[in-house]
Amino acid sequence: MRNVLRAGLIWVCLSGPGEAQSFDCPHVALIEDLAQRIMTQRADLSDLLTRRYGSRAAYVFLRYQAQQPTDWGLNLLASMEQPHPPRYLEQVQAAYAISRLGVDQGLAAVGQSVETALTEGGWNVWAAMIRAEGGAGFYLRVAVFRAGSGDVAKFEEQYRLGYGLAPLLLLFSDDDLLELATAAEAAGDLAAVVMALSARRDLTEYLNLIERHRDDPLVSSIDPAMLGLTARYHATIPPRPSGPDNSGMRAAIYDVVRATMHVGEMDYLTILLNQTGAFDEVSAAARAFMASDLATTQQDFDRLERVWTFLLRELAIQMPMDQLNQHLSSFSMPVYTRHYADTARETLDWMLAVVALRAYLTGTTDELPERPMEMSEAFDWPNWLALADRIKAGELSDVVQEETTIIAELMLAAGDFDAAIKIAQDQMATKDRLPFFRDVMLRLDRACRGVTVVPGQGFLLGGGVIYDFP
Repeated sequence: MRNVLRAGLIWVCLSGPGEAQSFDCPHVALIEDLAQRIMTQRADLSDLLTRRYGSRAAYVFLRYQAQQPTDWGLNLLASMEQPHPPRYLEQVQAAYAISRLGVDQGLAAVGQSVETALTEGGWNVWAAMIRAEGGAGFYLRVAVFRAGSGDVAKFEEQYRLGYGLAPLLLLFSDDDLLELATAAEAAGDLAAVVMALSARRDLTEYLNLIERHRDDPLVSSIDPAMLGLTARYHATIPPRPSGPDNSGMRAAIYDVVRATMHVGEMDYLTILLNQTGAFDEVSAAARAFMASDLATTQQDFDRLERVWTFLLRELAIQMPMDQLNQHLSSFSMPVYTRHYADTARETLDWMLAVVALRAYLTGTTDELPERPMEMSEAFDWPNWLALADRIKAGELSDVVQEETTIIAELMLAAGDFDAAIKIAQDQMATKDRLPFFRDVMLRLDRACRGVTVVPGQGFLLGGGVIYDFP
C-alpha cells in the first residue's frame, strides 16, 4: 500500500501549476516519461536494488520541470524517501533546495545542516554552495566549520586537501574559478588553488602561482595536467609545478587524458592504459581521435558509440587484435554507461553492431552490412542480422526473452524510441527494464538539453553525473 501511495504522489505532482513545457527538442516529453517510470517502478525491485535507481531520474525530471514551484520539487523528492530512498537522494535534495532558496534556508527545508552539506554532500552539494555564494562564501563556510566542534575529520576526508573539488571545477567560468582560488589561497588550501587556476582557459594566474610557490613541496607535488584539469582547453601540456617536464611518457599520458576529457559520458582509454602500460599505442589512438571531427562534434544520442568504435579501430592499428581483445576482456564497464554494458570487449561488440546496422534500420540503405572487422569471433553477428531483418519486416510476435534487449537496442538504432520503450515495458523484467530506461533517458538528454552532460565526466567522474542546478 505504501508503494502505491508513493507512486501516486509522484504522478499527482505533475498536475500542479506551470505544466506548460518548452519543447526545445522533440524528446522532452519522452525524457520526462522515462524519468517518471524509473521513479515509480523502482519500488518493484528488492530493497537492495531499488536504491540503485531514482536519483538521476529525479534530477533529470526536476531540471526539465524547472518552471515548477520549489515546494512541488521538494515534495517530489520527499515522496522518494520511504521505504528505501535511492542512493544520493539527500544530495539531490540539498543541491535543489540550495539552488532555489539559498544555503541556509535550502538546507533547513530538507532537514539538513551546513555540517551535513560539508561532510556528506560531496561535489554535488559543494557545487550548489559555490553557485549560491561564490568561492568566497564557500570558504567562509569551511572556515567557520573548521573552527567549530563538528566532524572536521569527515569533511577533510572528502575534501582531500582540495582534490575533492576537482570533478566540479569545470562547471564554472574563469572568473568563478579565480574567486574560488583566491578564497582557497586565503584559507591556506594551496592544492585547491592549483587545481582551480589550472582549470581555467587562461593559465596566467596558474603559472604565476607555481612561480610564487616554487619551493612549496605541496604545490610542487601536484601535476594538474595528469588530473585532466588543463586538458579541456589546452592541447599543449603545461609545465609541472616543480619545473618543465615534457618527457615522452608524461606527454603520452597527457594525450590520453586529453582525449578522455572529450570522449563523452564514459571512457575506456585510461583503463586500457593502466591495464597494459601501452603508452605509445594508446596515445596514438588518442591523438587520432583528437585530430578527427568526432572530438568536436556535439553530444547526441549515439556519439559515444561512434567515438568508442573509432577508438577501437585506431587501437587495432596499433596493436595485434588478439592482444587487444585479451586486454579489453579483462575489465568491465558500469551498467550506467549502457544498459548492455559488460566487459569492455562485449560492450564494444554491441556498439560495433549498432553502428553497422543503423543505416539499414533507418532505411538509408537496403543492404545488410558486412561483419565489422574489429568484432570479436564470439559475437553472434548472424543473429543480429536476422533480428534486424525481423524488425524491418515488423515480425516480432514470437520474440524470445533472450532477444528482447537486443531488439530494444536495435529499435533505438532505428529511431523508434516508443517501440523500444514499449517492448522494454512489456517484456523485460524490472531489473533489466530500469537500466534500459535510465540509459535511454540519459542518451536522449544528451541529444536534448544536456542536463546530465558534465565536462570531462568520463574521466573526472567515472561516468557519473553532478546534480547541478544552475
